[in-house]
Amino acid sequence: MTLAEAATSCDAMEAVVEILSKLTQSEMIEAQQIHFRSMLERFGKFARYADLSTVLWAAAKFLEPRSYLEIGVRTGRTAAVVGATAPSWPGRVPCSSRFPP
Repeated sequence: MTLAEAATSCDAMEAVVEILSKLTQSEMIEAQQIHFRSMLERFGKFARYADLSTVLWAAAKFLEPRSYLEIGVRTGRTAAVVGATAPSWPGRVPCSSRFPP
């Protein structure tokens, strides 16, 4: 399986929805979860879609990074996806943001 195939897979959408469900909810996070769930319900195993979250999920799954620095964090959504997917992390994700909480 290629990175592109993994990023557009149902597994990617399901994994991202699961990770996002553990975060403090915001309009952006809720909208992404609704979008993914509706595609999975409508198209089932034939659903294909990629966005930043699914691409980072696939990259973390394939590459198993030992570190990750994210600059420009708004909700922590993508940092959470990488942190939850990379299996060998010590549990800390360094992030830098200029956005107010």
